[in-house]
Amino acid sequence: MSMKKFVLGTVVLAMVLSACGGAITEQIIESQEGVENFDVSENDGTVVLELEDEEGDVSAVIGGGDIPADFPVPVPDGGDVMAVVSSGGDDSVSMTYPSGDFDSIKAFYENWATGFGDSLSTFSSTDAASWTVEDGDKAYSVTVANAGAEVALTILVVTTG
Repeated sequence: MSMKKFVLGTVVLAMVLSACGGAITEQIIESQEGVENFDVSENDGTVVLELEDEEGDVSAVIGGGDIPADFPVPVPDGGDVMAVVSSGGDDSVSMTYPSGDFDSIKAFYENWATGFGDSLSTFSSTDAASWTVEDGDKAYSVTVANAGAEVALTILVVTTG
């Protein structure tokens, strides 16, 4: 995802969450150079953002969503999807789990990461762990954090080639 789309997405999310009307948000974003179409919709607390610009399409579901069927990183059962962002082969999934699941989720990804050998970079502390892997033309970054009342999981899949 380009920096432009990341910044644009952040601005859009801030505007939506600050209760700016959907039609106003769409007009502001569509007035940006290179943006061909932008849609915002809300249904029962889930916000769906879809952007088409000269670089491709970006979609984001905030407050829910489904993990793409072809998502290349396994995801443990039992979590709640908080956000799914897709942009031309680059994807991000954010989930939460009950606070007692930190050790089992950390072990799940430690096991997953063992097959990547020298392309694996890890970090671990008492309340957080991350794994970064390069595999062919993709890079995967998985972060698990014990956030007190819940466990946060964030997975990024980025095309490198």
